[in-house]
Amino acid sequence: MSYKLYAFLDVLGYKQFIEDDERKNTELFKEKLQSSFQYLQGFSKTDISYKSISDSLFIAYNDTNNVIYFLEILKNIFINFMENGLLIRGGTSFNKHFENDTITYSLALSEAYQLEQIATYPRILINPNIIEIEKNKGTFSTLQEKNLIRRDGNNYQLHIIDNTNWKKIYDVLKNMVKTNSSDIKNKVQIRDKYLWLQNYLFTFKPDEIDGEFQEPIKTWEPL
Repeated sequence: MSYKLYAFLDVLGYKQFIEDDERKNTELFKEKLQSSFQYLQGFSKTDISYKSISDSLFIAYNDTNNVIYFLEILKNIFINFMENGLLIRGGTSFNKHFENDTITYSLALSEAYQLEQIATYPRILINPNIIEIEKNKGTFSTLQEKNLIRRDGNNYQLHIIDNTNWKKIYDVLKNMVKTNSSDIKNKVQIRDKYLWLQNYLFTFKPDEIDGEFQEPIKTWEPL
């Protein structure tokens, strides 16, 4: 078995999207998934392999010495899904992995899956052993400079926001809130995820962004 950088990602709301397509006799969700996956099609299969089954996306990266590049790929995937109106949640790990046409035997997948289960919100958690790898290699400072990781309590998560993309992500989130306003208003679990994402976005709002932006979700309404 060889070691791999591995990510397990879950598309939030998959069942509802499928049911909406069935009810409306459309394939809009399928089209959104296909558009979201186009980014990955530009990579050589010798470098990165991936497959999608139902609401799950599995990504294995062969260059274990290039953690930063792998995290940048995951960042772009996360944003691509958002731009298609989809939120994902996941985990990424570094461990032993074996896969062929018949079976998958993978500690890396197991660890990434466990992180996805505790992520709760639309984010990608990172196994602490990846942080240790970068520290042991002496490249942790570069990882910090790239601003790809944030710590939330005991968890490390992929940081998708930077000074160049904040407004784009804000505009995407605002549009998603408008599109999903009924579910956000009526379903607490969905609203919690959007509120978390909104709070995350505004926590890292660049200083140079002026005050014209308003938070897109109203938590409470009068009776």
